[in-house]
Amino acid sequence: MRVREVTDDQLVPRPDHEAIQRWLTEEQESDPWGELAPEGMGAGHYQRLTLDLSSGELRFACWDWREPDAFPQTGPGGRSFLSLGWEVVPEVLVWTIWSGHRTSNGETPRPYLTAEQGNAIARAAAPTAQVLLDNLIEVPGTGEFDWSPEAANAAWDVYQLCQEDPQQRPRMRGVYASMAAAVEADPELVERRWADLDDAHLDEEAGHLTRMLGSTGWSAQHLPAALGIRLGDGEPFTVVGTRAWIYGYRAQMADGRTPMQLSTWWARSKRTSLVTPDDSEEHLVHLAAREQRAATEEGVLLVDPVEGLRAERARARARLVTGLRAELGPKRVDAKKRAKLAERAVRARLDQILLWEDPAHANFAQLGDSAGMSRQAVQARAARLKGGETPELIITCPRCHSQDTEEYAEPIRGTDDYAEAIRCLDCRAEWAHDPGADLACSRCGGSGRIGAGPSAVRVDGQWKTTPSCPCVRD
Repeated sequence: MRVREVTDDQLVPRPDHEAIQRWLTEEQESDPWGELAPEGMGAGHYQRLTLDLSSGELRFACWDWREPDAFPQTGPGGRSFLSLGWEVVPEVLVWTIWSGHRTSNGETPRPYLTAEQGNAIARAAAPTAQVLLDNLIEVPGTGEFDWSPEAANAAWDVYQLCQEDPQQRPRMRGVYASMAAAVEADPELVERRWADLDDAHLDEEAGHLTRMLGSTGWSAQHLPAALGIRLGDGEPFTVVGTRAWIYGYRAQMADGRTPMQLSTWWARSKRTSLVTPDDSEEHLVHLAAREQRAATEEGVLLVDPVEGLRAERARARARLVTGLRAELGPKRVDAKKRAKLAERAVRARLDQILLWEDPAHANFAQLGDSAGMSRQAVQARAARLKGGETPELIITCPRCHSQDTEEYAEPIRGTDDYAEAIRCLDCRAEWAHDPGADLACSRCGGSGRIGAGPSAVRVDGQWKTTPSCPCVRD
């Protein structure tokens, strides 16, 4: 650990302390809206100490009070050391120096520091910062660190140096105990299932343990006493190092194998996933056991084999759903558009041929076969063109009377047969369709089947029987 000293020209200029104090004591009453307040009145506590864990560099630093919107909550890449608990210790720890113009009770705090004064605080904090660095606990297998009671207390000691009164103990400072000591005092805290959890679930457990074992948790009544700790009235109690301990427990239970997530092992060993979107839960469990055996041969303990395979199946299913939306669905829409254009073209060509009334081209069965229509439909179309009384045969929705419909095949329950059916593209109503008649009758709105008995209509997903078409002729 080393102190990196800075000079005034490397820092932002300090607000004019004397001008601000003069405005506060003499001019504020006549300028309640602060229109004449000196620049830097709102600078706040912009000076700080930062400790870079990777380089071991401790330095006095400032954020640019002239650009309040750019104010970093904790400094570049770091956060306040007050985030003590199960979370990852940040790469850069930050302590706010309580320098400024005045306190909330109107008292004048220490003025803003010069570079030399800030360097002096950094030098004074250096031994304590070294204690902090020396006592951080490595989280096994992550390259990250967790708190120990010694590191947490050292962090508070640095915090105290940065206060207006370094001799006054911070009110929020509490008593810290290690997770190892908590387990030794109460072995029943340990849960065997921790050995089988992946990193994300271990982190959740670490957070739960910190809350459960702290001042507000269920064990707050007996754990401090079991550890021989006497708390003052309202004094906080926190168990730290929970994350490092349970990661270590999982590594210990791995019996020499390296705990690893399935996705990480796959990437490292270049294994190909055999999971398909249609795999059942039973098959995933079987695959998980096989992958665990293969990983064991490489000295790896998979901590999430089933969950990892489920995630892989979920990704495969998501790709299919995305393909339906992005590829197959648009293709179907395009196909329907082309089908409608083809239908119009066929009907127009058929009408043209029928209007010739040429005996050489008057065979309705042959015309229907060429056009992909039934003989009855061609005959009805010819009758309409001649001005006869036969009803025009078009597909009309019985609910909304729209003629924007499509034909499809509906499976008949309990059989291997399919019945022709119609779906309205406007209101989504569906009804049965007689392939012999080919089209529904426009006189009854398409509710019946020409030349046949009652028909089944599906309303709101339910098939209902309707009477035969009143247009049926004997």
